[in-house]
This record gives sequence, C-alpha cells and structure tokens, in this order.
Amino acid sequence: MVDKINPYVFFWRGETADALRAAGPVTMLVACFLNTAYTNHIGLFCLDVDRAASDTGLTSEQVQAELQTLEQTGFLKYDEQTQMVWIIDRADFALGRIRANDKARIKLANAEFAAIPLECTMREEFFEQYEYKLRLSDLDEEVEEVATAES
Repeated sequence: MVDKINPYVFFWRGETADALRAAGPVTMLVACFLNTAYTNHIGLFCLDVDRAASDTGLTSEQVQAELQTLEQTGFLKYDEQTQMVWIIDRADFALGRIRANDKARIKLANAEFAAIPLECTMREEFFEQYEYKLRLSDLDEEVEEVATAES
C-alpha cells in the first residue's frame, strides 16, 4: 500500500504529458531535462540555451525549437528576450500550498521569487498565480536578507 502519492504521477498521466509524448522523444528529452537539471522549486528560472544544447547533445536551434513546442503543449512559457523559463505547475508539484507555520518553505519560495529579474515578463503573472499558495506576500526581514545575499 502506498502511504503517499507522488504528485509527479498525476503530471505524467495528465493532458500535458500526453501532449509531450505526442510531440516526440526530443521534446520529451528537453522537457525532462529542464524539469530536473535546470529548474528551481518555483519553476521560474533563467536558461542558458547554449549550455542546455551542450548538455542534451542538441544544437541551440533545436533547443529553441523545442522550447516553442513545449510552450505550445502548455508545459512551459519562455521569454526569449530575458531567457526566462516558467515550467507551469512546477511550484504546485514541488512546493504545493505552503502552510503559514512552514517558515523554511516560505523563505525558499520567497528567495527564489526575489531572484527573478524585474524585467521578466512572467514575473507578475507568476506572482498573481502563486501569491497565496506560496505565501509570496509573507516576506519578513529574514527572507529579504536571504534574497539580497543571493543576488
């Protein structure tokens, strides 16, 4: 009997995963690679396309093309200008809804969010979607110090 169900099981059995499989093995490779090697807990991060290409054995052009495909499947959003990637629902799977007394996870989510450049076009949308779930407005002095130290 399974005591706890891994939330990723639900992802791999869902519509987005079906779309990824239908897009082909290269799309699946890039999706899995981004979801493990480069992402953070909140799923909003800067991607060095050349490095991703080198790490996956693809060309930069192939990675760019796969990012567009992944965006069409609803797996992620990509801002080419700032090279920011947002893996949709990553924060839900990695962090879930954070409880008010979970100071460590509140700090983690806020520190990762604070590291997102202000010019990132997805920053506001992310905040609107996750402000409550990740307690992004529950910033205290300690969280601000962590974010400042990491910048």
